[in-house]
Amino acid sequence: MAEMLAPKTLSITLPTNSNAAEPKVGVEAGWDIATPYAAGARNVISTVTHRRYRALQASTGKDPADLANVDFWADDGATNAYAMFDHNTSQATTVTSPLNITLTPGFFSGFCLFGLNADQMTVTVKDAPGGNVLFTEVVSLEGSATSSRWDWYFSPFQPVTDYIKSGLQPYSTMELTLSITGSGAVSVGVLGVGDVLTIGGSPLVGAEATPKSKSYIKTNIDGSQTLVLLSSGVDMNISCVVKKEDFNRVHALLLDNMAKPAMWIGTQLSEFNCLRTWGVGEVTENIVSNNHGVF
Repeated sequence: MAEMLAPKTLSITLPTNSNAAEPKVGVEAGWDIATPYAAGARNVISTVTHRRYRALQASTGKDPADLANVDFWADDGATNAYAMFDHNTSQATTVTSPLNITLTPGFFSGFCLFGLNADQMTVTVKDAPGGNVLFTEVVSLEGSATSSRWDWYFSPFQPVTDYIKSGLQPYSTMELTLSITGSGAVSVGVLGVGDVLTIGGSPLVGAEATPKSKSYIKTNIDGSQTLVLLSSGVDMNISCVVKKEDFNRVHALLLDNMAKPAMWIGTQLSEFNCLRTWGVGEVTENIVSNNHGVF
């Protein structure tokens, strides 16, 4: 069953509670009206926008959160505390274990985490803060699959890097609490909260998952070359059959979510983790009979 999680647009006042400090100690510094900033100064943050800024020129008293000061500051992305909420996998919220997060996003029937780097996660969903527990689970993020004694003793740890939960009963005051633990630093690339919606059936037949690297070779001014190591991802290509009575619904769903980051789910089977990815989707529609269409 092919599905997608269309994340809600969360207020920048979220989370309700988190131990990811803003600014991140030793890495980020809050902008100060009296501090002179030299050109090139980095990781200067605004606790209003929850963004990091880089100085384009020297300044004093030029608030980076003020759009009138775009000649002085460049936006370098979300702060560490809010990176998991910006729907961008290129940055992650990273803290020394544990990472504890509590959200009160209102109605939702599902959520996902992408870019996880941890050993274990405890999930609790309540119908209201301090209310009844709707769902709780302790999740092992160990995903190693061994096929021989050599693998058992010597293969490196293979982490589970994503998590999806769907089918929750929605309430208007729902609370989501996550406790993510590991040895040393733990991180979350994306936390999406919203609805897991069905697209169609039979996505595994002919499904493709193509690993993509963002790394590249940079040619320097002297002719030498440097390998620039960046993150990698997966391009997923699936086809699914949609019954005629569902065709207009699915068409409207996909049209509404074009050019928007979402969790695209080819299957929730743990054996096919590669058929889940976070990104922007493109859709081609074909009518194959009087009763079915293919997306």
